Amino acid sequence: MGYIYLQKPHNCLKFLRAREDDLISYEGNGEYQIPFLQDEFVLDKLLTLQQSSKIYSHAYRDGEFLHEYQNDLDSEGYVTGIEISLRKECFLTLLQGNSFRCYSFTWNENPMRLFTFEEESIVFNSRNILYPLHWDYDSFLIVDIDPVSKIGHIRGLLTSNEERYPSLYLLQPLFFLK
Repeated sequence: MGYIYLQKPHNCLKFLRAREDDLISYEGNGEYQIPFLQDEFVLDKLLTLQQSSKIYSHAYRDGEFLHEYQNDLDSEGYVTGIEISLRKECFLTLLQGNSFRCYSFTWNENPMRLFTFEEESIVFNSRNILYPLHWDYDSFLIVDIDPVSKIGHIRGLLTSNEERYPSLYLLQPLFFLK
């Protein structure tokens, strides 16, 4: 199991020190980088996805999907982190294949960033659903809902909200592998 912090933990240094005893290995920026791509064509791919009229937390509450483990939300409904089932080997394969990416583009005259957590063909699968996180429509999740189990897997974060989801933080990952 793994956890992806989409928002920087409040006391990151304390968090890192608490994790030191757990670590078998640590992967820092030296070996793996999150590619940053200027790509206006990514919008065409996003527009093939279904767009939900419900915000993410309401869709979950209404039973449209289940969480694999637990996705943490702040008081306004923005996702702070996601728990995922991911073996070390699969995680390293995703890293080596540059599945974790940041696309920068413009949508409705707003600068946007898309952070992906899976291979491109899975992120942009036309059955995936784009859920807004808040009524401000400044951040969205790409959710892949398994038709049998109804588990919603988060495949990407689309945002213009630099304050909540700072690019500098998301582009400089700290990978802890057990």
